[in-house]
Amino acid sequence: MKKTRFLVLSLAVAIMLMGAGYAYWTETLTISNTVTTGALELDFFVEEDHEFEVDTYMDSDDSFCQVKEGDNNVLEVRLAKMYPGAEATFEFGLKNAGTMQAKVKNFDFHPDLPGEYEHFIVKYFAVDGGSNLVGENGVKLSELENELSDEVISIDPDASKIFKVILEIDPEAGNNDVRENAGEGNVPAFTFSLTADGLQWNDEQN
Repeated sequence: MKKTRFLVLSLAVAIMLMGAGYAYWTETLTISNTVTTGALELDFFVEEDHEFEVDTYMDSDDSFCQVKEGDNNVLEVRLAKMYPGAEATFEFGLKNAGTMQAKVKNFDFHPDLPGEYEHFIVKYFAVDGGSNLVGENGVKLSELENELSDEVISIDPDASKIFKVILEIDPEAGNNDVRENAGEGNVPAFTFSLTADGLQWNDEQN
């Protein structure tokens, strides 16, 4: 009887010791991640049949609106032989060549000679045939950015917007306000660049 008890006890202990050596199976799982980034890209363009008109006695052959060669971020506009009261109309486009919706705001003209540009007026500024964003009386060139500060234009990927601008020299400008024969001989021409800020769609800070 004593011998039997000893064997049973020994067997029970052996099983307990064997169980202590067991472990659950484990397997390492790896999730491979690849992250690619999109692009924010806005390009100026000018269509072949875009509207471009200059007033009587202006030089239409020497006036143009075009994208700078080799740089789609720069729009070049030349308005030749302009004078007080004369108007020029031109169109250009912005294409979203990126991968996400873009917001465009803060349009501004940057003149080389700010003082004389006080007499240049933006009479019309519209997008895709919409309403005139500068109002019935227009705004001075120097005030365009403030006038359009609340305007945000959204452009979807692969989509574009057409902008139409009418620019005028103030009819009340005199000889002391706007130089005659600008761009001829040694008299500098009136030049300006058009800029705007392109932002990604979810930028809430700008």
